[in-house]
Amino acid sequence: DPQRIPLLRINDNGVGIIPKCPICHVYANPFWTSTTCNFCRSSHRHADLGGMPLQYGTVEYEVGGPYVTRSTPVQPLNVYALDASLPQLELYIQLLQNVGNYMAQHYKYTTSQQQQTQYSRQQSQSSAAPLRPRIGCCIVAPTGLYMVYCKKSNPQDTDTNNDTDNNDDDSELALTLMSDVTEDPFCPLPTDTWTFDMGTDAGVRQYNRVMSKMYEMIQPLLPPKLKSKKGQSIKSAGGAAMAILANALEQTGGKATYITHTRPTQGVGGIRDREQKSMTIYTKSNRERELYTPLQWLQENSLHPDPSAAKFYSSLGDQCTTNRVKLDVCLVTPAEPSTFLDIATLSEVCRATGGKLHWIRGNARWPEHLQEELLRNALNVDSGSDVIFKVRCSEGLQVKSYMTASGKTVQNSLGESSEIELSSVDSNFCVGVELEHRVGGMPKAVNHAYFQSALLYTTPTGKRRLRVSTLGVRASVDSAQIFRSADFSAVTSMLTRRAIAHVWKKRPEEDHGRVLEGARNDVRERCIKILSNYRLYTSAKNSPPGQLILPETLQLLPLYCMCLFKSAMFRPSLPKRESGVHVSHPSPNGDERAYSLHHGAGIHPALSLLQVHPNIFSISDLASNDGGVGEWHIPSFEDRPTTEIEMSAHHPFIKMPRSIQPSITLFEEDGIYLIDDGFTIIVCVGQNASEEAKQELFEQDELGNVVVSPQTDYGKQVLRLVWQMRTYCSIGSGSESAALRPTYPPIITVFSANEKQDT
Repeated sequence: DPQRIPLLRINDNGVGIIPKCPICHVYANPFWTSTTCNFCRSSHRHADLGGMPLQYGTVEYEVGGPYVTRSTPVQPLNVYALDASLPQLELYIQLLQNVGNYMAQHYKYTTSQQQQTQYSRQQSQSSAAPLRPRIGCCIVAPTGLYMVYCKKSNPQDTDTNNDTDNNDDDSELALTLMSDVTEDPFCPLPTDTWTFDMGTDAGVRQYNRVMSKMYEMIQPLLPPKLKSKKGQSIKSAGGAAMAILANALEQTGGKATYITHTRPTQGVGGIRDREQKSMTIYTKSNRERELYTPLQWLQENSLHPDPSAAKFYSSLGDQCTTNRVKLDVCLVTPAEPSTFLDIATLSEVCRATGGKLHWIRGNARWPEHLQEELLRNALNVDSGSDVIFKVRCSEGLQVKSYMTASGKTVQNSLGESSEIELSSVDSNFCVGVELEHRVGGMPKAVNHAYFQSALLYTTPTGKRRLRVSTLGVRASVDSAQIFRSADFSAVTSMLTRRAIAHVWKKRPEEDHGRVLEGARNDVRERCIKILSNYRLYTSAKNSPPGQLILPETLQLLPLYCMCLFKSAMFRPSLPKRESGVHVSHPSPNGDERAYSLHHGAGIHPALSLLQVHPNIFSISDLASNDGGVGEWHIPSFEDRPTTEIEMSAHHPFIKMPRSIQPSITLFEEDGIYLIDDGFTIIVCVGQNASEEAKQELFEQDELGNVVVSPQTDYGKQVLRLVWQMRTYCSIGSGSESAALRPTYPPIITVFSANEKQDT
C-alpha cells in the first residue's frame, strides 16, 4: 500500500543527497551496520535520517537535482484517436465523452478527499495538488485528420486554466481538416487547442459540447467507402493516427490511445495481410512464425515481409519512449475477425512504450467493456511517468537479464547492472529478473544475499520520487531449505517468461515448429531438473525409486507445465498429419498466439496459474448455501490488527465457493458453473438446468442479450462473485484498488445447446 510507505525529504525543498554507499551505490537499508555496507562490505558513514531507511524495507525519497531528468513533469494528458472506418463511430465518440465526464468527477473527488483528510500523503507530506487532467479526441481516415475544438473569442487568450469564463457555451465550434496524413503525419494544432481541462467546469462544458457535435460535423466529410474494391481489407490509416498522437504529446508526454477494429493498411505504417485467411500458411511452419513475430524483430533482408512498416514502428516506439508517451491500442472486433490484425506488431509498440494492447472480441456488450478498459487507464492514480528501474545485488551475484521486460533496456558500464527506461508504470508493473553467480561465487564468510530495487518516477502531482526496496535472503547449502522456501507463483511466472523469451529470440534460420517445440522442451527440461535435484539432494533420495516425490511447495509444477504446453502460447496451431484429425481453421491463429504471448510476457505471479489453468466454481446451489458464499465478509481478529499482513487483509471481501477440477467428467448436465480463464468469465449453463434457476439468474437487456440479472438475489450473488474474480489477487482477498488483471474480463453466458450470449 503506497500510503504505508515512509516518504523522506532530505531538506525542506525535497532536494539533497540520499545516503548511499560510495563504492557500490546501494542506498541505505535496514541491513546496514553503523559503519559497513551490507552489499560490498566497504566502510562508510551516513547521515542521521531518523532511522527510517534503517527500519523499513521499502522507503520513498522526494528527490531533485540530478534525479530530475526532465525540466517539466509529464502532464496528465489523455488523447484519443478513432479509426474513421469503425462501425457505429458515433457510439465510440459517446463513450469517450463518458470517459471525460468520469475523469472530471474523479478529479473533483480526489481533490476534495485531499482537502478533508490529513492522512493523505500528498497533503500531509507534500502540499502539491494533483495536476488537472486534460482530454482530447480526433478522428483519422486515409483521406485526412479531423479535429473539432472551441474557437477562442480572443485569439490572444491562452489561459486554459481559467475557470471564470461563463460564456464558453457561446464559443464557436471549429473543425480542422488536414487532408494529407499518409506520408508525413503530424498534429496541426497545439495540444491546448483541441484538449480540454477536466479540472474546471468550463472545460467540462466545452468538452461535452465538442463531443456531442463531433459526429454531426465530421460525418458529411468522411469518405463514403473505407473498404477496398474487393471488400476484403479495410482502409485504415492506423500508423498515421499513432504518429499524430505521439507528435501531439512530443513536448508534454502523456497517454495516447488508438481505437480501431483492424490493422493499419494505408499510408505510413500500413501493414500488408500476411495471413490472407489461408490454411496453407499454417502448414508451412517457417511462414506461420511470421504471423506472431513483430515486424520490428524480423531480420532486415530482401525476404523481409514488410521492411518499411518494421522501420516505422521501431522508430515510433523509440520516439514515444524518449518523449514519455504511453501508447495503448484497443481493438474491437467480432469473434472471428474478417482480416489479419497483426496483433504481434501492434503489441510490440505498446510493450516498448509501457502501454497495453486490449482486444475486445465477440462481445455483444462491447461498449461497456471498452469503457471499462479506457477508464482503468485514464483514472489510474497509482501510476508514475518518466520511469527508470534498476536492481542491484550483493557480492557474488549479478543481474543476468530482465526477462521479457517492457520498455527499453539500457546497458551500463562494466560491473553495473543494466536498467530499464519506461514512459509509464502502474501498480501492476512486474519485472522478472534473472540472477546468476559471479565468477568465484559468494564469499564463504557471507551467510545472507541482498537485493535492492530502485524505481525513479514522477507522481501524478509532478513530484519526482525514488522508491527503494531492499530484500535480505538467507544463503544456504541445504537443498531442502531452498525447496521449502520456493515460491510457486514466482517459479511458474519465470518459467513462462523464459519460454516466451525462447520464442522471441531472433533466430531466422529456425522455423516455427522447432521454435515452439524448443520452448516446450525448455520448460520440460527445467521441470525435470528441478524435480530430479529434489530427489537427489534432499531426504527424498531415501524413498523407493518408483515413488513420485514432489516438493511440498511445487506439487503443482508438473500440472502447470502440462497446461502451459496446451495453452495458446505454445500449442501447435494444427494437429499432426499422422493423427488423422482434420480441422477447418487453426487454433490458435497467429493473432491469438501473439495476444497470449503479449500478456504472458508481463504476467503477474499472482495470475500465472490462472492464465493456463482456469478456475471453475459450481454456482448451482448458491440459494441454498448456508456458508455465506457470494456474500460480504469482514475478517475478524481477536485483537486489533497490528502487522502489515493483518492490516492489509482486514477489509471486506466476497466469499468464493470451493473450486472444482477443470475436467469434463465433473460437469453435471443440470449444473451452472462460473469459469474464469484470466481473460473471460464464462457462465456455463447445463442442458438440464432447471428453468426456475435460469429465470432467476438471467434476464434480457434492452438489446435482447441474455445477462445476469442484478435484480434477483441469485443474480446479485453471482455478480458479487464476478466482482471478486475481477479484482482477485492470490496475495490478498481482493479490493477495488488491487486489480491485477491485465484486462477487464467480460461475462459470457454459454448454454449447452450451443447458444451463446455476451454480458
